[in-house]
Amino acid sequence: MALPVEDEDIQKTFHYEAGFDVVLQGVIDFFATNSIPIKTIEKDSGIIYSERSYAPSDDSSAHGSGFADCPSRPLVTFDDVIAEFNVFVPPNDQGKTKVQITTRFWRTGITPGILVVPHKIKDICKSNGKFEKVLSEHLTDYITKKKRD
Repeated sequence: MALPVEDEDIQKTFHYEAGFDVVLQGVIDFFATNSIPIKTIEKDSGIIYSERSYAPSDDSSAHGSGFADCPSRPLVTFDDVIAEFNVFVPPNDQGKTKVQITTRFWRTGITPGILVVPHKIKDICKSNGKFEKVLSEHLTDYITKKKRD
């Protein structure tokens, strides 16, 4: 059994040679392109918050669309994986922009009732770095395209 990747091993801060408005719009474009609904956008502070659930029965979206590693628990029936994405793009005037990403993943499940009474459990899942990498690559491509336009 592979253990979940520790969050400390994942790059969560990225720097771009582009202004705040371009980078913030690139983050918004990433969420729209990937059908991840945005719950909060605070443009003045550069905060974007999103929450989404991923069905465990859908292989293409299992474990947060491949964004998280969850513990293996045989015989436990799990509900959807819940993913929270916080992206912070602090405003600046220097033409260079930093992006900080924070993710949280969890799921709840029910243990079987063979020898004990079934009960609910909650698993905390760890980011495997895919969300951070895919967002960073999207921003790099988005900024490059904007510079050509």
